[in-house]
Amino acid sequence: MKLPRQLGYTREEFENIYISDIDPFQTPEEIQANIRNVLEKGKDVFEVSHRTKHGEIRDVRIIRNTQSSWQYGFSYIWHDITERKQAEETLQKPL
Repeated sequence: MKLPRQLGYTREEFENIYISDIDPFQTPEEIQANIRNVLEKGKDVFEVSHRTKHGEIRDVRIIRNTQSSWQYGFSYIWHDITERKQAEETLQKPL
């Protein structure tokens, strides 16, 4: 799994944290609303910021799908878009 490594966590550390531990900008209510949204729609695509283990903020684009079988779960595709967002901000600055 790439996400724990990209955020600086070991797999064991990552298994014991909550979304709110890595998402410094959304309230627990907003996080729950996002989870409900994907449960209702079956999938969702969104951008959010995550905090690394060492406090750095990374912008990410997440594609999330539900998986229904005998055990219910989510699958995620996670893209680090920090450099793209920084480039976009630079292009928006007046000359």
